[in-house]
Amino acid sequence: MKKRHKQKFLLISLFLLMVLNVPMIFMFNHKAAVLGIPVFYLAIFIIWLLVIIWSYYTLKKYYE
Repeated sequence: MKKRHKQKFLLISLFLLMVLNVPMIFMFNHKAAVLGIPVFYLAIFIIWLLVIIWSYYTLKKYYE
C-alpha cells in the first residue's frame, strides 16, 4: 500500500475519533426514538456503518 493510501486511512481514523468523541456523542443522547430505536444507538451504528463503507471503498479503489 502506498503512502497516500495510508494517509487516507489515517484520515478515516481521525474522522472517527473526532465524531465518536464524548462531546459529539452527547449531542445524540436524547430520549427520543426512531422506529423504536433510541437516537443514541442509531447515530452510533450509522456512523460506524458509514466508516466501514468508506474504508471498504477506499481499500477497494486503491488496492493493488
